[in-house]
Amino acid sequence: MASPIMAALRSILDAFNRRARQEPPILRMPSRKLREEVPWDEIKFAWEKGLLWGISVGTKNTFQKEDQERWLEMLESSNTEERDILLSPLQPELNPDLLVVALRMLKVATYHDLFRFARGTWNGQDGADKWKACAEQSLERVRIRSLRPGCAEVKLKEVESGASKLDLFNYEAFTFSFLQRVNGETFQCLGSIAESMYHFTEQCPVHVSVCYDLIQKAIQSGDIVPLSNGYDGRDSRLRVTLASNRDPQIRVLWRERSGASSNGDERVPEDHVHNQRRIREVPLDSLVPTAASHQAAECQQTYGGSFVRGLCKNWMRNSCHWGDECKYVHLQETPRNGCPLPDGLAEACAISDAELKDALWKNMKKGHLRTPLLELLDSLRKKRDDQEIFQMLQDEIRKENLVLLVAASSAEKAYYWQNEVLQHVASAIHDSEVCVLVSPVLRKPPASLMECLMAHCRQELLSPSYLHLRRVCFSCFALRIQSDGITKLAKYVGYFVNRPDHTKQKSSWKVCCHGIKFQNKWAPSYNIAQRKQDMESFIGSSFRVAHNDIGM
Repeated sequence: MASPIMAALRSILDAFNRRARQEPPILRMPSRKLREEVPWDEIKFAWEKGLLWGISVGTKNTFQKEDQERWLEMLESSNTEERDILLSPLQPELNPDLLVVALRMLKVATYHDLFRFARGTWNGQDGADKWKACAEQSLERVRIRSLRPGCAEVKLKEVESGASKLDLFNYEAFTFSFLQRVNGETFQCLGSIAESMYHFTEQCPVHVSVCYDLIQKAIQSGDIVPLSNGYDGRDSRLRVTLASNRDPQIRVLWRERSGASSNGDERVPEDHVHNQRRIREVPLDSLVPTAASHQAAECQQTYGGSFVRGLCKNWMRNSCHWGDECKYVHLQETPRNGCPLPDGLAEACAISDAELKDALWKNMKKGHLRTPLLELLDSLRKKRDDQEIFQMLQDEIRKENLVLLVAASSAEKAYYWQNEVLQHVASAIHDSEVCVLVSPVLRKPPASLMECLMAHCRQELLSPSYLHLRRVCFSCFALRIQSDGITKLAKYVGYFVNRPDHTKQKSSWKVCCHGIKFQNKWAPSYNIAQRKQDMESFIGSSFRVAHNDIGM
C-alpha cells in the first residue's frame, strides 16, 4: 500500500503534468484550481512537508514572503477572491522533458536564463553547467546556436518550435488596464505580477510567458519600481506606481554619453553615463505625429502609463519612408546622440570677432575648411575698411587663434611668404602667385564638425578614413582628436562607422552616411610639371577679381 506522502505527491504531480503537457504549457497552478483536481487536505499535507513551491498573486494585499509558511492557512481564513497562491512542485528532476517545457515557455534562452527560470518556477538549484549537459544529451529535440562567431555564449530553442514573435505594443492597453487595477500594490517578485496578470484577468489574450515580457517592458518604462536600494540584492519586491497626473507626454528612449570639463576633473551636470540607455519624458508638442506616439499618448492619458518608445533611426537620418505610420517616435528636431555640444564657432574657438567667426563657419559648413584670404576680405568689407580688417587679422594671428597656410607656385615663394604673412598680412595679397588660406584654431569640436569634414571629403574626393580625418583636423584646426572622438562626432550627427572585415585597426575605419558614396580617392600626380600646373590653377582660381578693390 502506498504511503500518504507518495499518494499525495502522485495526485498533485498528475495534475501538474496535465497542465505542463498543454500547448502552451502551464507550469504553475492557482491553489483554487488545484483544489478542483486534488483534495485540499492533500495540498496542505504536501505544503507542510515541503513538496510545493509557491508565489503569492492577486490584485490587492498579496501575501508577503516573511509569512510564507502560513500562506495556505491565511488563504483559507481570508476567504477572498482578490489574492491566491500559485503552486508548483519543488525542485523537479532535471531531464530533457523539463528542458523542452522550459523552452516552450521562454521560446529562446541561454543556459543562465534556464537556471534563473527554474529557480523562480520550482526553486531549482541546478546550475547552468547541468542545463548545458542536459541540452547536449537532447540534440534531437533542442537546437543550439552561437550568438555570434567566436562567442562562447549560446542560445537554445526547441527544434519543432515555429511560434512567431508577438508585437508587445499590441497588448499595451491590456497591460496598463491591469496595472491601473493594482496601482500602489507591492508584489513579491516579477513573477508575482506577471502571474497575477494572467490568472486575475478574465480571458487573458496572451500566454503567461508573454505576461512576463509585458511586465518587463513596464519595469523599463518606470511604471513598476523595484524596492531594492541597490545594495541589498535580496529584496525582489516590486511596486506599481502609475503617474497620478496625465500630462500629454510620452517616454522616449535614446543613448547619451558622459563628458568632462576642459581640466578633466568635473563632469557636465546634464551628462549621463557613457552609452547608458536613458528615458526622457517628451511633450507631445515636440513630436511629429506617428502611430507610435498616438498609441503611447492615448495609453498614457487613459491609464497613467505607457511603454517606452524608441527613436526612429531613419528619421534621425532624414530617410524614414513610413511617415505617420511609423512604429517609432519622430521628434520635431532631430536629436543628437552624446553630450550637448554647442554648434558653430561661438564656443569652439577663441576668435573675438563675431563677423570673422561667421564667415569662417559658413565656409566650413560648405566643406571649405580653409577660406582664401581674398574671399574673407570680401565678406568683412561691408562694415569696415581694409586697414581695420588687416589689424584685426594681425591681432588674431598674434594670439594664435588662426591657422595660416600659404599656397604658392614654388616652394621657395611659399616658404618666404609663410614667414612674411605672420608679420604683414596685407603684403601677401599683392603677389598674384600666392594664395593665403585661413582656418580657425579649435579648442573643442563644434557639434556638426563631422558634417563639415564629410562635405570636404566629398568635394576633394578623399576617403573619410579615421587616419585622414584626424590629420585634417590637426592640419586645418590644430585640433588633436582621438579615434574615439571621431566615432562620437560621427554618431552625434547620425552617421555610422564602417569597420572593414571587423578589424580593430581604427586607422582603416571609415565614417559613412546613408545615401552618399565615396568612389574615388584623390592622389597627387607623380608628374612634377603637372603638379606645378595644378597649383598655379588653384592659385589663379583663388586670386579673384577682388584684388582690384584694394588698388592693384
